Formats: sequence, C-alpha cells, structure tokens
Amino acid sequence: MILKSFISTNRIRILRKKNWATSFQKSLGICIILGSLICLTVAPSAALSSPKWGIYVGSSKDLLTSTKILEDSLGNKFENVLYYNAITDDFNINLANQVKDNNKHLQIILEFFDPNLDTDQPKYRLSTITNGDHDADITRWANQVKNFNDIVYLTPLSEMNGYWQTWSGVSNGNTPSDFIPAWRHIRDIFTATGTTNVKWVWAVNAVSVPNIPSNSPNVYYPGDNYVDYIGIDGYNFGPPDEPWLSFRNIFMPMYQKISQTISSTKPMMIMETACSEAGGDKAKWINDMFYDLSYSFPQVVQVNWFNRNKERDWRIESSNASLEAFRSNFAVKNNDISPTTNSTHSPSPTHIIKNNINSTHDKQQLDIKETIDSTINTDSASSENNSYSKSEKYLSQNNSINETTMIKLIGALIIFAQIAAFILFRNLKEYDNNRKHQKHLKKT
Repeated sequence: MILKSFISTNRIRILRKKNWATSFQKSLGICIILGSLICLTVAPSAALSSPKWGIYVGSSKDLLTSTKILEDSLGNKFENVLYYNAITDDFNINLANQVKDNNKHLQIILEFFDPNLDTDQPKYRLSTITNGDHDADITRWANQVKNFNDIVYLTPLSEMNGYWQTWSGVSNGNTPSDFIPAWRHIRDIFTATGTTNVKWVWAVNAVSVPNIPSNSPNVYYPGDNYVDYIGIDGYNFGPPDEPWLSFRNIFMPMYQKISQTISSTKPMMIMETACSEAGGDKAKWINDMFYDLSYSFPQVVQVNWFNRNKERDWRIESSNASLEAFRSNFAVKNNDISPTTNSTHSPSPTHIIKNNINSTHDKQQLDIKETIDSTINTDSASSENNSYSKSEKYLSQNNSINETTMIKLIGALIIFAQIAAFILFRNLKEYDNNRKHQKHLKKT
C-alpha cells in the first residue's frame, strides 16, 4: 500500500513537471510568434524607397531630344517630363502625345500670371480666380486636357508660401485665406467638365518666406479631397548668396512639418530640385541625395530635377563628376517605364533670376535673402555643421534602417520583452504552486 502510494505520488509529480514544461514551451512558442509578427509589422519601413524621376530641360522645341541625350548619358530613362504653362496658354496636345509615345507622363506647373510683368498683377489676384474672372481659361484647359488620352500631373499655384509669386498669400494684394477657395475653384471646374485624367499636385516651397505662422503650409492646404500628391520645391544655391546645404537639410524640415501637420500618408513629390557647382562638392551632394531619398523620405514617390543653366548651373552634366555621380545612382534604378509659354521661370527658394530683375526686385531680393537666411538658421541650418556631420556619420556606418524604423524596432523589442516577462512570471508562479501542492501531498 505504501509502495503504491509512493508510485502514485511520484507519477503525479512527474506529470506536473511535464505539464509545466509543456506549458512553458507552448507559452514560449506563442511569445516568439507574437514577437515575429510585431517585427514583421515594422519591417517594411526598413525597405528601400525608390522614387520615380522626372526632368525639366526647357522649352517644348527640344524637350524630348534633350531628354533623350541626357538619358543616354545616364543609362536610364526618366518617367516624367516637367513643363511650365501660363493659364493663357493652350494645353500643348502635340507635346503631350509625344511625351506619351515616349512612355513618359507629363507634369505641368500651371501659372496664373502674365510672364512679362512683375509680381504685382491685380488682374491675377487669388480673389479673381475664386470670383470667376478666369473661368474661361480654366474651362478651356479642362476640356483640352480631357481630350488627352493619358494622365496629366497638374500643379496650379505652386510655391504659394513664397512672396515672389503672383498668387502668393502675402503678395499682390492677396491674403493666405484667399488661397484655398481659389485652388478649390480650379479643381471644381475640372470636375464639372468631366476631366478625370488629372492628378492634382499641391506644392510648397521648402522654406516659407516670410516664415510666419500665417504663411505656414498648413494654412494653404485645400484638403485631402482636393489633393492627390503633396510637392516640395527646394534648391542648393550655395555661396556666395546662401550657405551650402545638403538635400536633407533643405527638405527634411518641411517634409517633417507636412507629415506632422498635414498628412503622414499622402504621397509626396520633390517637385523641383537641383544643386549648384559653386561652393561645395556637387557630386557628393548628389550621392547623399540618393541615399537620403532611399532611407529618410518614405513618403516621397517622385523627384524632378531642374536641369537648366540659369542663375546657377543646375544641370546634371555641369561637370563630369556630377554626371558620373548621378549616373552611378540613377542607372541602377528600374528601367521599366509603366508648351507654348516662354515665361521666365526660376527655381526656389528665391525664385528670382538676378540677371533679369529690375531695380525694384533688387531690393526685394535682398529682403528675400535675409528672410531665407534667417529661416534656414532657425529651422534647419542653425545646426548645419552638426547636422551634416551626423549625416556623414550616419552614411559612413552604412546603416540600412532609418531613425523611424529603429524606433519602431526598439518598441517591438520592448513589447516582446514584456510578453516574455509576463509568460515567464506566470509559469514560475504555476511552478511554485505545484511545489507547494507537492509538499502538501507529502505531509498527507
């Protein structure tokens, strides 16, 4: 009888140990599965971003020829062609068809102004758009675009947060509150005409000038229902007028502001960008740009390079080193490729061509420069040396996970550790209860 009781007691003990071990193994397995799911959830943000590329090379006369020559030297094709039109122009259907035949899409910046006049043009105030003064031109554009059998990326009233524009919220008798009704009025006319082949790109300058709350980008945003893409314009002018700025320093402050205050999911475009040769290493700037676009700007799906020799030599082929830097990065991208105005267009941030401005704009340019320098020092370049040294360190480490992804992974590990600790504590408690029960059996 005693032997039978001893065997029964030890059998229970062995079974309980086995049950505890099995329970722990199952719990550990669940913990591993949960941890894996969490890591898989955040892992996609570590993947490389590969935005499409567009190009602006100038007038319609040599647009495709110049683009083809540049593509041959780069070993890859641009997917979009950027072009500028005044609202008084006609939609260039011949150019659009040529672009389409070359397996590209047309991106148009539609400007409401007289290109031969100064910024102060009462005829083109934002209120005149809302009040219907330009409905005939807008309707004509809508019907002409509707008859084109492909998508057109359309950007009306770009860089409204810079006072050099006729449609700026702080110039030409406009107020920031005038902008949204004007933008919506333009799109509503396209909708009313049944024009459905337009993708609407709302684009701001990378630096608000003046940099005041009433001129902040979110003041001008017409709403998700009216915007398909968000664009940012920015250039590295470099010395002597401005400090040498990396792509990251130019775009990251505005990119983050838009992500935090407007939309963290709306796809973005770098609508216009380029780099000067003077004042720094343009080839390195280009290399760093491609790297940062891959790892630090996940919302950016499209980049357009302003390839003209104007107030700076913005061209990719401005030097052999610049060309090779762009080619070495651009050539590895996927090769699959799913103008009538002569208006003088100049890149942001100043958006003013020194060689072609009058005495009134000379003073304005000095004001713009002071405002931009002050803004850059406040928003991003106050720590230019520190920021750039951090960027260089970040690049030299060849870290393939950006800051956002790292934060997510750390969070996932913390959650994983909490789950593991909870399960371990629960099983240890169960084990302790078993031991107490076994001691009680011995006593009885």
